[in-house]
Amino acid sequence: MVGDEVAGRDDGISGDGARLGAALRLLAGSDLVRGIALTLYYLALIATLILMYGGGRFTPPPFIYQGF
Repeated sequence: MVGDEVAGRDDGISGDGARLGAALRLLAGSDLVRGIALTLYYLALIATLILMYGGGRFTPPPFIYQGF
């Protein structure tokens, strides 16, 4: 088909960058790797929330109707 290939196109990726991009595309296509990455992301999110709010320093908000 005409227009499918651009002759002489230079996308600026060469050497190690091209290999890294190819490896990332290969890994992103794997359901196992995507599942592991997503699991690690959610575990990191939960760990961050525990670190931020897990100290037991909770103070309840004041009761809104205590003046009535």
